[in-house]
Amino acid sequence: MALRALAIVNPFYQVVSGFCGVLLNFGSVQPTPLTPGLHGAVPVYQTIVVVSTQPQTVTSEERAATHDLQNVHTAVSVTFPINAADAPDVYRDFRPFDSPGSRIIGLTASNDVKAVTASYNAEDQITRHDAVDSQIKDLVVTSLLPYPLSIEAVNISNLTFSPAYEPAFEARQVAQPQAVQATAQANTLVSQSLTPVLLQQKALDRWSGTLPVYLSAGPPRPSPATHLPAR
Repeated sequence: MALRALAIVNPFYQVVSGFCGVLLNFGSVQPTPLTPGLHGAVPVYQTIVVVSTQPQTVTSEERAATHDLQNVHTAVSVTFPINAADAPDVYRDFRPFDSPGSRIIGLTASNDVKAVTASYNAEDQITRHDAVDSQIKDLVVTSLLPYPLSIEAVNISNLTFSPAYEPAFEARQVAQPQAVQATAQANTLVSQSLTPVLLQQKALDRWSGTLPVYLSAGPPRPSPATHLPAR
């Protein structure tokens, strides 16, 4: 009978590696986590909840608008473990354990992506992709510092724009080098056409016919012009 009663009540809890235990006294969370191993609890009065301390990844799909009002779609993945020392606080404040993802990380990532995206034009999102990614990651990590989460990694992926914008951007990328090349060719042709004779003729066209006056001890006199070209 005693063994049968013990099996029914079962005051023992096993905490395996990669997890920790949170002790509840009549539902009240106790501050000290339980390490992996076998633990006993007073029936009815105490309960042990097993909490994972392994890395977890939360991914959220985000939409934001650039500084020039282009729509951007991206995915933000945040990887974090729950430290054993913080497990009682996390269980008390955010149970069930999908809450850190939906209530903290997802909302924080969404706000930070929108804030950074709004400070760049759509073209900068592409040409300065690494800088934009780095700024979003740093902001997400900083925003999550007040929470009992240890952030291991923040990844930004699947950056896409509206179907109408991407072809327009690609067309500009092709047109810009062509425009630069055309300008360079025009400048080369102009340089080749400016012969010494043409330059002299343009200088004569601009000459008013007045010779420069030099000051000397005597009255002002024009400079000698011994070989003036015929006009």
